[in-house]
Amino acid sequence: MVFLLLSGLGGLSACSIRGCPEDRGASALNLNDLETAALYNRSPRPLPPDSWTENPGLELFLREIMASDGISSIAKYGMQCTPRSTESGCKDCFTCTKSFQHYRLGVATLYYTCQDFGEIFMRAEVGPGPKVSAISYWKTTPLARKEMNR
Repeated sequence: MVFLLLSGLGGLSACSIRGCPEDRGASALNLNDLETAALYNRSPRPLPPDSWTENPGLELFLREIMASDGISSIAKYGMQCTPRSTESGCKDCFTCTKSFQHYRLGVATLYYTCQDFGEIFMRAEVGPGPKVSAISYWKTTPLARKEMNR
């Protein structure tokens, strides 16, 4: 019985989950390291809903990946960085942004569904040097707010 359950769950990751966008399929549930840092903010609990929040976990993650390969290492996680024009003479000052849809696995009657819990926005001010300041915003859906109030 346990084997059947485990093998069924293993198969779940290989197929598309009903309700997920076609372009991401089951991978909609798989966050990359940057998205995990933005969502959980150094805590097992997600970001506070519907408000901009300082994000030390995201700051730490960005500092660590930039320490090895510089600002270009952020691009592999899908962040878009543009030079900050507000600081003259700062060649390594950037504003970096990214957003992503936040999905969670839910159960509907007899099958699993991919449920839209909103969108996560992140913004980081990088430079000069290793300085990073990051904030995140979780724009929740009615379903997410309902689940949080349980």
